[in-house]
Amino acid sequence: ELVIDRDKVAAMGLSLASVGGDVSAMLGGAYVNRFNIDGRSYKVIPQVQRVDRLTPEQLGNIHVTGPNGELVPLSSM
Repeated sequence: ELVIDRDKVAAMGLSLASVGGDVSAMLGGAYVNRFNIDGRSYKVIPQVQRVDRLTPEQLGNIHVTGPNGELVPLSSM
């Protein structure tokens, strides 16, 4: 279970929705974009490997996008 401190998130200028969206994309393998190479279109579906998201420490190493585009570790919230 991942517990996010709402007060810390707010103090960092983030929203729970943006944090949740980033975490969901990294863990759930959600479609985020498309790119083209040589006339072919490919979906971008990021996902952290299962072996890298088994412990709380590993989850803390996942980063989300901060309000100014910087990467913020989950361990800080």
